[in-house]
Amino acid sequence: DLSQFVDKQQYRNVVQSKIKSQVDEITRLRLALQTQKEEVERLIKEDNKLKSEVAAQQAERNRLLNLNQAEQNAFNAQIAENNEKIKDLRQQQALENIRLFGSGDGTIGGGGYPWGSAPCLATGSVDGGCPGFEWGYNGSWNNWSTGGYAFRNCTDWVAYRTGAPGGLGNANLWDDRAPSYGFTVTYTPQAGAAAVSNSGYYGHVMYVESVNSDGTITISDYNRAGTGKYSVSNINPAGLVFVIIPH
Repeated sequence: DLSQFVDKQQYRNVVQSKIKSQVDEITRLRLALQTQKEEVERLIKEDNKLKSEVAAQQAERNRLLNLNQAEQNAFNAQIAENNEKIKDLRQQQALENIRLFGSGDGTIGGGGYPWGSAPCLATGSVDGGCPGFEWGYNGSWNNWSTGGYAFRNCTDWVAYRTGAPGGLGNANLWDDRAPSYGFTVTYTPQAGAAAVSNSGYYGHVMYVESVNSDGTITISDYNRAGTGKYSVSNINPAGLVFVIIPH
């Protein structure tokens, strides 16, 4: 009858409405899942990209570390080679000084030089050979009391006697740099002057104790023979350059 038809129709409508709601919910969930899936895939892709970048950075870091190590090894090898060359040059300089001025008396701590007994930094010994001519105290071979010249070296001795400033450099540079300090450079010997020999790689500088009537000069020096010792000799001034340092 009509009432049953209406009831059935209402039932169908209710069922259809529920079905539609469920279908809509399923559709919504499907879209949400799809969005989540896309987000997860994006995150995975981004994570993989980051991993690749990190791996690339690590590879570059390792490459640079290996490169730096190789460069460091090469640098250390160059330092060792240079040290050997310096050692040879200093030995050659000592031999050249002996050839020109004699071996000297070679006493330790002579001439009133306060640092004449400075020990060798490498061996701890006051006497005997010293690698690099590096005598000193507390790990330092620079005598800052005389401007940074090396203890028991010729330059430090003459700086001590004349008051020469730091910055004149190796012995063979003293006559070149002296004019910039206002010092007189001459070939005429004078007592109290620095006598510069430009022979050899480093040269040698001595203190003129006196000018003698026979044309010789009496000089004092340190480390002439590479021993860090004090020497006094009468020598011919020919070939020497003299720097007058007022003090």
